[in-house]
Amino acid sequence: MAQLVNKIDSWISAFFEMLSSWIGAGVTLLEAPAQAIGVPAGVFFAAIFLAVLIIAWRSMSRYIM
Repeated sequence: MAQLVNKIDSWISAFFEMLSSWIGAGVTLLEAPAQAIGVPAGVFFAAIFLAVLIIAWRSMSRYIM
């Protein structure tokens, strides 16, 4: 049982490390456009990511309902 818990813990840790790596890469990618606008890069990335999630949610709601 302890091995299973350790395996699940390592998978969850790897997932969140990968996710934080992707977020860091996205913020780095959008740093120049954010500076041109005058907005912090993290805020700019969060706004774009939120817009993408809303668009995906709205387009998938037609297939779910």
